[in-house]
Amino acid sequence: MAARLVLVTRACTPPTANRDHKAKAESPPAAAAATTASSSKVAAAASQGSSGYVAPAVDVRPVGPWTEITTFALDLGGYNKPDISIDLRLKGVESLAAENVTCDFKEDSFDLKVLGLDGKNHRFVRTNLEKDIVPAESSIKVKKNHVIITLRKVKGEYGYDSWTDLCAKGKRKPTASKSENPQDSIMSMMKDLYDEGDDNMKKIIGEAMYKAR
Repeated sequence: MAARLVLVTRACTPPTANRDHKAKAESPPAAAAATTASSSKVAAAASQGSSGYVAPAVDVRPVGPWTEITTFALDLGGYNKPDISIDLRLKGVESLAAENVTCDFKEDSFDLKVLGLDGKNHRFVRTNLEKDIVPAESSIKVKKNHVIITLRKVKGEYGYDSWTDLCAKGKRKPTASKSENPQDSIMSMMKDLYDEGDDNMKKIIGEAMYKAR
């Protein structure tokens, strides 16, 4: 009986291919681990950023451009009255915070600022006032639809100064000193009237000044 030989062939994978296959098989978990590590770093950075230094809020207050307030009611106070009153009508001004309505008083001027009223910044400034005021005793008051500015007059030797207008028409005249001779003040006033008067006024004042010498 003849012997039969059976040839059995096995598919063999080269050792190198086996190593590559194992490496590929292990790659997904490694990649997942790398992704997890990266995500952890990002999460940690985000957490550190959220719990780290936070810049303080900045209080940005609007400044200009300004809308000029041109209409107002004026009360000069009359003879020997201590205050001048200026009434500005601003609809809804009472709804603003107190720090949005301010006024800077000086001896010969004042500057009122109203910030953020109907999306605008309003300003009422007057310089070259007819006479000096007392800044420390001047004030503002906010009422419904109104801002009232109160200017305190300077009190002279014989009472409070008498004003004829809010601002001087020309160069401001210096405030007379208490030690100044009253006669000199009268002559100075007559000279001013003479300089500003018509021909008839100049004639009358000229004669009066000549006789007063």
